[in-house]
Amino acid sequence: MTVPAIREAIKLWILLLFSPTALSISDLSDSRGVVLPMGARMLTGKRTLCPDGSGSQKFGYIQVSPITKYFYAAIEADKDPASAPTFVYFEGGPGGSSVAAALQLNGPCIRDFVTRRLRLNLYSWTAQANGVWIDAPAPTGFSVGPVTRGLEDFILDIYDVRVLDGQEKAKYFLKFWPVDTFLNDQEIQQELGVSKKWERSNAEVVAVQQGPRRACLPHKVFHAYNKYTAYNTTYFVTSLLDKGFKVLVMNGDQDYITNSVGAETWVLNLKGADKYGEKLRGVPPTPVKFGGVELGKMRALEYPNQARLAFIEVCGSES
Repeated sequence: MTVPAIREAIKLWILLLFSPTALSISDLSDSRGVVLPMGARMLTGKRTLCPDGSGSQKFGYIQVSPITKYFYAAIEADKDPASAPTFVYFEGGPGGSSVAAALQLNGPCIRDFVTRRLRLNLYSWTAQANGVWIDAPAPTGFSVGPVTRGLEDFILDIYDVRVLDGQEKAKYFLKFWPVDTFLNDQEIQQELGVSKKWERSNAEVVAVQQGPRRACLPHKVFHAYNKYTAYNTTYFVTSLLDKGFKVLVMNGDQDYITNSVGAETWVLNLKGADKYGEKLRGVPPTPVKFGGVELGKMRALEYPNQARLAFIEVCGSES
């Protein structure tokens, strides 16, 4: 397979991930990985990832190849899910489990550090939108299958300008209550319909918690896909805008690795069919407030094809 052919396959794959039809009912499967013609497996009686949440929850696998299946968790919005927007969440890493983010960041319930129990998340994204969290690429989290060779081989040809991964986190510790015990609990796994041992799979975070020996042994997903961070992906953003999608980019003003200055620069230089970045450059930043408190500043613009582009710099945030 030639490099141009691989590049086109990558473009198609990423665009399909963001397509509103990529998660159609016929593509969803039950917890055993068997495709169901009428819908995904629906939990009855329990809401595993948020017992007190109001939105219904579905779990299962998306069969993406004969030997690879991606685990997903789909949670409906708290209010009017039929008309609410839908987001698809992929954790970074590469190789980080999105299910972990649902329990620590943006899901309806988060794991409390003190009580070690699930509690309602006041800032859940599902308060306003339906959410789908996908463990990808395989074998991240509960997903099953080998690391994709075609993409890995293509990435190996990219010139490596990075520093060694993990070094930037050597001086501080991220204090999170680990969700490993929760997701590896036998009863929880039975409700989710999985039997695989769950691992966070993010080598950098795990290395901080488990010492320097683990830092020298990065997870195979992280190792295989990390060079992708050196690849210019702005083409995919402009492709989404050209198709009329809404794109939101957020960055913390205290992040010195992927800093907000750099993020805003690439957003304001986006090309595409309508000179998206150049037009957004003409929009002055406006304060984003909640409860009278300024949380950040935002530039936002709607284009003639109904595409929307926004950049938010979050105050006092690392990422």
